[in-house]
Amino acid sequence: EERLRAVEGHSFDIQEAAKMCLVQDIQFLPKFKSPDFQKYIGSSCPKMHLTMYYRKMAAHVDNEKLLIHCFQESLSDATLNWYMQLEGGKIQTWKQLADGFLQRYKYNIDLIPDRGATQTKSWKEKTVDKIPTTYVALLPQLLKASMLVRVPPSKQFSPPFPPWYNPEEHCDYHSGSLGHSVERCKALKLRVQGLIDAVWLKFDMDTPSIDKQPLPKHED
Repeated sequence: EERLRAVEGHSFDIQEAAKMCLVQDIQFLPKFKSPDFQKYIGSSCPKMHLTMYYRKMAAHVDNEKLLIHCFQESLSDATLNWYMQLEGGKIQTWKQLADGFLQRYKYNIDLIPDRGATQTKSWKEKTVDKIPTTYVALLPQLLKASMLVRVPPSKQFSPPFPPWYNPEEHCDYHSGSLGHSVERCKALKLRVQGLIDAVWLKFDMDTPSIDKQPLPKHED
C-alpha cells in the first residue's frame, strides 16, 4: 500500500519512488530490453503464465532481481494491482514471488476442467447449481475479491439475431457486451459453478462466502 501511495500522491520524488521498488540494486545488462509479454489478467492458469514468462526471460534466469522486477510487465489490471501491493523487502527471491503468484491465483488451476469430462459433455449440456442469490448481486463481490475478472466483449451480431440474443440486454461480466444479461450469462454461471466445485465459493445462510484459502492451514 505504501508503494501505491507513493505513485498515486500529488508530488513525485524520484528518490522516494526508487525506494518503493519491490527489489533494489537491479543489474540491467547493456542494451537490455524487456520482452513483450502476454498480459495476465487473472482469468487463466497461473502456471502457464509463469512458464511463458520464464521462457521469454530465459537469457536472464540467473538474475533474480531482474526476474522479479520485470514480472510486473506481464501483468495487467487486478493482477498488476496485486504486484503493486507487495511489500518491498519481503520478496527476496524469484521463487518467493512465483509461489505467491501461484497461491494468489490458485483457484484458476482448480477451475481447469478435466479433459475427459469436457469431451463427454459439451458446454451447452453442462448444468449449474441453483444459488441463493442473483448473479447480478454476486458478480461485484467476486470482482472485488479478484475471484473473477471481466472478460472481453462477446461477438456482436447483426439482424437476424439468434433466438437467445436480446439487443436490449447487456452483460457486465462480458465488459458490457450486448445480447444477454448477467442473469442469462452461461459463461458466468459455469465460472461460478467452477468456484463452487473447487470450494473457493460457499453459500452459508443464503449469503455468499468467498473463501480465498479453502484448504485447512497446517501448523509448521
